[in-house]
Amino acid sequence: MRVGIVDDEVAARANIHAALDRYAEENRVSLSVEEFPGAGAFLAVRDDSYDILFLDIDMPGMSGMELAESLRLTGSAVSIIFCTNLEQFAVDGYKVSATGFLVKPVRWYPFQLFFRRALIAADAARAARSSDAGRRIVIKDGGTSQVVRVSQIRYVEVRKHTLHYAVRPDGAIEDVVLRERGTMQSAESSLAPYGFARCSASFLVNLRYVTATRGADVHLGDAVLPIGRTFRDSFRRELLRYLATSDWEGSSQ
Repeated sequence: MRVGIVDDEVAARANIHAALDRYAEENRVSLSVEEFPGAGAFLAVRDDSYDILFLDIDMPGMSGMELAESLRLTGSAVSIIFCTNLEQFAVDGYKVSATGFLVKPVRWYPFQLFFRRALIAADAARAARSSDAGRRIVIKDGGTSQVVRVSQIRYVEVRKHTLHYAVRPDGAIEDVVLRERGTMQSAESSLAPYGFARCSASFLVNLRYVTATRGADVHLGDAVLPIGRTFRDSFRRELLRYLATSDWEGSSQ
């Protein structure tokens, strides 16, 4: 299991690293731990294979929250635990589906609680990535048949009997739109088993990309889609069911 610690304070990194070493020894877990003095140093590595990240929020340059948001925009499912002195930022953690929020210096009991949850989430994400290989659909865009992983589809929009698939390739920061003739009912039937839900008559959303809901809108990072009145209750019910697996909550212990 690969773990990254991103914090500009040497003492804070050492504190978290020591807790990880203790957890690994007491629970016989194999961990590969790497430290980074800031978000820029982490991004410079260009490595998306980390399973769990400990992020400080208040860092020079890019903050930990901004780093988390940028990772979610690329579709990363890495488990995130915030470790910071700024308790008031705990409420923002839900926006990036954080596993937990710890106040520095990190204490052993809350650390165990959140790290155990992060391990469970990371194992689930690994299993999902492994099974994604079989979760592919063929989109007939014009005269070309495109094979696309379901996990790369952020949302589907229907316009005049044409389905528009917003696809986010791995590592990309913008969507590629693929089009094919079809109905929303057929798209929903194919994709609902993989965590998609209707937010309106025109949009089908991949719930893994949802970063927030505000009023009558659902945010998927840089995309904002309307939540139709008819679908409001059912969409939020499906979203809550999906988010229940992330177990995010704050801690100030």
